Order: sequence, then structure tokens, then C-alpha cells
Amino acid sequence: MDETPLDHAHRAMAHAPHDDAKRLAWYHCFADTELCLLLTHEPEGETLSPALFELSEGRFALTFDLEERLADFADGTVPYAALPGRVIAAALAGQGIGICVNLEVADSTFVMPPEAVDWLTKALDQRPAEDHARLSGWTTPDDPELARALSAKFAGYPVPAAAIWLVGLRHGPDHASTAVVFVDVKEGFEDPLAKAANEAVLFSGQDPAGIAILFLTAEQADGIEAAGQSLWTPTPEPQPQPKAAPQPPGSDPTRPPRLR
Repeated sequence: MDETPLDHAHRAMAHAPHDDAKRLAWYHCFADTELCLLLTHEPEGETLSPALFELSEGRFALTFDLEERLADFADGTVPYAALPGRVIAAALAGQGIGICVNLEVADSTFVMPPEAVDWLTKALDQRPAEDHARLSGWTTPDDPELARALSAKFAGYPVPAAAIWLVGLRHGPDHASTAVVFVDVKEGFEDPLAKAANEAVLFSGQDPAGIAILFLTAEQADGIEAAGQSLWTPTPEPQPQPKAAPQPPGSDPTRPPRLR
């Protein structure tokens, strides 16, 4: 069985138990991973009934990052719902229910206590800061870890924008800040993109309050290429190849016409 992103994140966390960045990376991976939530019976419309297990630490819902792992645990076919970790956590938050991941079926077994479920849900619901200071110029950012976290967040992401940059903002001789800049975002997509960037900042171990999220037009972002670090650029759409004009029979000496 191939290893999953949660397996990799769990191993990194286990090898560095005092590294907050590795722990946050695991929670970030959990939030973005589609998990199989064990149910008591098949879903009824939009209503789900998670199977809850009593452990020494309290009540827990069981989730697995592969269907095969769920089947191994249950020793057969059982009802489940496939949902992102963030959705499962939000549904269970505030109820004193924890979440077990890959219980007894993988080395990446993790027991998330109820207070951690509540913390994760609140963290994911944070809104990004807005920078209202007057901008007087761009500066080069010096935060490779943050750049990597943001680039990973938007890798393969169908971003409705022209570009995303990490850049320093100069507000005058004595004030500067860091911002994630989205250029020419389609109307209506600002909020989900801002939340995605905010999550990447939070789970990189930084305080989101110190990183502004800006949505600018290409004209407003003029000159950003010289100082900013590109986090994402759209994939060029393949250009349709012109169809070759049909050649008359016998015009290609390597393909003589067929004779009857």
C-alpha cells in the first residue's frame, strides 16, 4: 500500500516531537485530506451519524485516509462518508468529541482530543488581516519557509487569478510589512482565496495577523515582479494545432495512391 500525505506528515511530526512547525503541518494536511468517516448507518440525505467509540480519553469518531484502511479496521464493508478533515472537525467541534485517524491500521495512527478539534476549527475559521496603510513601494520578502508553504497550498489549485506573489510592502521610511498579493482575481473569489492563504500562513507557524492579504489589479501591482516572489502562475492553455490541409492523392512519394 502506497504511503499517503498523512503518513509522511505524521512521520515528520513523530521524528521531531518538539517542532511546532511539523505538528502544524500535520494538522494542515489533516484539514485538506479527504477522509472516510465511519458511520453507524448509511447517510440519510445530508444527515450523517458518526460511529462514536469510547476510549480512555473520551468519545471519538473514527476516520481513515484510505478506504482499504477503513475496511481493514472494520473487517469488511461498513457505511462511511468521504469528507475533508476540516468539514469533519467543524461538524464535531464543541461537542466534546475527538477524532481518531487510521486507528490500529497504520503507523500514522493519531488521536486528536476534543480540545484539539475545537482549536483546529477555530484556526480554520480565522479571517485574514487587511492592510490599509498607504503603499509606497515593494521590497523583497525574506521568508523562504512561508513562501514554500504558500506555494504548496496553491500548487495545482484552480486559482481564478492572473498571479499570486509574496512581497514586502514599504509604507514609508520606518514601516514595512509582508503581504500575499493576488493579482486580477475574478469577482466573488476573494474570500475563499484569502482563507486559503491565511491557512497556509497559520500552519507554517506564523501569526496570520502579521501577514496582509491584498487583491490588486495588474495596474496596482505594477513593478511587483522586480521584488516579489512568485507563488503561483496560471498554466498556459494548450493552443489548438491547425489542421493540415489534405494533400491530393499521389503528392507524397512515400505514400503512393492505392490502385484498384
